Amino acid sequence: MVKKSIILLCNLFLFTANIQFAYTQDTKQHQEIIELLLEHKIDVANNINKHNIDTTALTLQWHIDSQLYGIKDTVVNPLSNDTPSFINIINILKEGAIYEDPLFDKELTAFEKYRKALNLSIKKNDSNLIRFSLHKLLKLTFGNRALFNNVEEYAGVYKKYAQTASDSAYFMYYKYAAKSYSTQKSNEEIHKEALELIKNEHNYYLNGLIYQFLGAQVSFFNQDYIKGISYFEEAEKSYKKVPGILGSNQMFGIYNNIGAAYNFLDQPKVALTYFEKARKIKIPENSFFQKSYNYLAISQTYKNLKMNDSAYFYLEKEKQAIKSFNEHKSAIAISESNIKFETEKKEKENLKLKADNLIIEAKHQKNKILLFASIGLLLFGSFTFYLVQKNTKRKQLLAEKERALKTEKLATVLKEQELTAIDAMIEGQEKERQRIANDLHDDLGGLMTTIKWHFEALNDNKNSEHHKKTSHLLDEAYNKIRSIAHEKNSGVLANKGLLKAIKEMANTISGSDKLTIQVIDYGLDQRLENSLELTIFRVIQELLANIIKHAEATDATIHITNHDDSLNILVEDNGKGFILKNIKKTSGMGIHSIEKRIENLEGTITIESELHKGTTIIIDIPI
Repeated sequence: MVKKSIILLCNLFLFTANIQFAYTQDTKQHQEIIELLLEHKIDVANNINKHNIDTTALTLQWHIDSQLYGIKDTVVNPLSNDTPSFINIINILKEGAIYEDPLFDKELTAFEKYRKALNLSIKKNDSNLIRFSLHKLLKLTFGNRALFNNVEEYAGVYKKYAQTASDSAYFMYYKYAAKSYSTQKSNEEIHKEALELIKNEHNYYLNGLIYQFLGAQVSFFNQDYIKGISYFEEAEKSYKKVPGILGSNQMFGIYNNIGAAYNFLDQPKVALTYFEKARKIKIPENSFFQKSYNYLAISQTYKNLKMNDSAYFYLEKEKQAIKSFNEHKSAIAISESNIKFETEKKEKENLKLKADNLIIEAKHQKNKILLFASIGLLLFGSFTFYLVQKNTKRKQLLAEKERALKTEKLATVLKEQELTAIDAMIEGQEKERQRIANDLHDDLGGLMTTIKWHFEALNDNKNSEHHKKTSHLLDEAYNKIRSIAHEKNSGVLANKGLLKAIKEMANTISGSDKLTIQVIDYGLDQRLENSLELTIFRVIQELLANIIKHAEATDATIHITNHDDSLNILVEDNGKGFILKNIKKTSGMGIHSIEKRIENLEGTITIESELHKGTTIIIDIPI
């Protein structure tokens, strides 16, 4: 059983991996198709994509077929939404291309579709789809008088996303073609630079497009029709290499351009041969506008040749093309109306069906509610019992936590009281020492001086041995009293001062060979106030005690620096360190009492410690 389960899981994993790999391959191939369409390599794109049957590949095939065989759609089937996905964006571009067809007469709708596709492509950060959308926008706005002012804006956007030589050439073509029409001046040299950029790219469509525009520029801006024809002929060579309807449409335009140029050169017979070449090119049946232009040009040329019957014949064909266009346009409008009507009818039927379903569902729901209500009451009772039990346990836990917190607070208060008592005791001891010292120095010292003076006056035999010994004992007693007075007056720091006392303590501890303490001082030439020195000494004494008891250090350093208005003390060791928050929770290692002492001096203390990297304590005290 276990073996079968493992085999099943392995097969499932391989199946999922294969799907993921196929998805990755398909996505990569879809991007490759867009890149080929950007370079107008339609036949290559068709060979790669035509055997794929996924939804995305089918939509891509529509874009390929529209350039190979033309757009044959008579209605728009909207499938797009606002999602920035690959399939959605190419569907939006498809809808825009159908609306752009002259039969639909909805170029503004096409413009909005293309703009939406561009914005979603930017949101998706897909450079291929951004450039593909911009191709559509630039072609539409360049050929539409109402939208022409947008060309320069989208040419600027195209330049930002340009990646290939063809992209740069496209930017130059549209930007300076638009500028030429606006200024009525030729930009021949710039377009020649664009041709130079793509001479090795095999982008025959773009090559022909630039040559065709060069011919139009010199013909109509400079009236140099001979030069214009030479450019048109170069365009013809390129367009012959473009497959499908995309190439034949451009050939149709080129032959009409050459015919028009020969008419301007007053060579109607030559012009007629090119118009006839254009007429014989196979373009889509619904290309009524293009055909009407060609028929009108042929009619005008026959008129110039005084061949009125032929002129009248093609004039009638031109009118018939316009009539067919209008009929086809009306048929599309009727078809759209019918689709709209059928769609609305279907929506109403769906709404009625939903309403009926809701009534049936309501009855089922009522029965379900009764069933669930019974089950719910049972569950509610069980859940309520569970909550009561849980709440009771929670209250017990809270009570225990409160007791623990009170105990901890009480311990903290007791410690603070103990520290206050200690400080009070120390202060009392210091005052008592000072009082005894004063009494010894002022009273007993003075008395001893008086006794010695009277002793000297009463005894005439000063050179006797007994006299000398007695005088020596009096001097010794006087010096002893004075020494005791000084010691009592200075406490533990008698005749030493803070720095000397700390150094002696450090030397004493270092003598054990387990911990070496170094004292580094600066600016401590003058003594500090006695009580301040005593407090600082005891703080450092406590810190060293902590190092000895807990740090397991081998080296420690005490830095004491006098900054005139403040005293800085830094004590550091190379011990095992600790986690400060854990120490603070338990108020251990005398940290709390040290902090309290520093706080009483209006100073600050900073503790930095890291496990296995030692501890540094920094104290700043105003003086």
